[in-house]
Amino acid sequence: MPPAPYGAAPQPPKKSGNGFAVAALVLGIVGVVFAFTPAAGFGIVLGVLALVFGILSLVRKPAKSGIPISGTALGAAALVIGMIFAVVYGGGKAASPVADAPAAATSSSASTPAAAAPSPEPSKTETPPDPNAAYDKAYGTFAPVNQAGSGDTVIAIPARAKAGIVIASHNGSSNFSINVLDANNQSTGDLLVNTIGAYSGTTAFGMHSIGGTGTNLQVTADGQWNITISPVSSAPDFPLPGSATGDQVYKYGGKAANMAFTNQGQGNFAVIQYGAAFPNLAVNEIGPYNGKVPMLAGPSVITVTSDGAWTVAAG
Repeated sequence: MPPAPYGAAPQPPKKSGNGFAVAALVLGIVGVVFAFTPAAGFGIVLGVLALVFGILSLVRKPAKSGIPISGTALGAAALVIGMIFAVVYGGGKAASPVADAPAAATSSSASTPAAAAPSPEPSKTETPPDPNAAYDKAYGTFAPVNQAGSGDTVIAIPARAKAGIVIASHNGSSNFSINVLDANNQSTGDLLVNTIGAYSGTTAFGMHSIGGTGTNLQVTADGQWNITISPVSSAPDFPLPGSATGDQVYKYGGKAANMAFTNQGQGNFAVIQYGAAFPNLAVNEIGPYNGKVPMLAGPSVITVTSDGAWTVAAG
């Protein structure tokens, strides 16, 4: 048989290189450097890679040298140091591998108290209480009624009126009277006006009726008249100090006080305050008057009966 052909000498197997070991060493060194910086998170990543490559290099055969061991050790160091400095730079959170991580962390930390602080509630504008509410509740409210005519007549009182004020005028020369009647046409005891001749004034009904609720006004007149029925809450506030002429009705919401009255009329002069359990008959005289009397705290209604000019002032 012919001899085997001459061939090249067999080559020995190539040793695997130390690529993993070198990579572990380089990554470990760079990871340790970054672990001390604000980009500690990047150092952690490099440390993990250095550990992986170092361990792979150590388990491969026959790669046994100080390089993979050093790379593995540096990777572990980068991992541990990076985690510590990530807490330092990130305030408990892993640091971002970007250069401006400290500024972002500072901004977030500074904004936390403001975000946690409760926002102030918007101021509420309170609606002031209605001074007429107490009068409407006690005496009722309704649309005013106005009528004009001459001679005797009967005027219906609004159905929702528990009480009210009557503004009246008369230009005749004989008896002029306004009497309040109930549903049976019986007098309630409110004789609002009873005079001779011309008249102009304001009176109130339903404040102290001895009969039932007022339903009609009986008007007796020999001339032309004008009558308006309005809620008690429409009365003006008591003038203090102030002056007026003839019959008047007021609201009084002040405190208990002493008040001085004068009267120049010749007939009956009466000042009565309603609002408590019993009316306060402050003044009840005939002719001119000058005196000081106690008045109760409001809310209340004050009626003044006079046929002349009168004044009031704080006593």
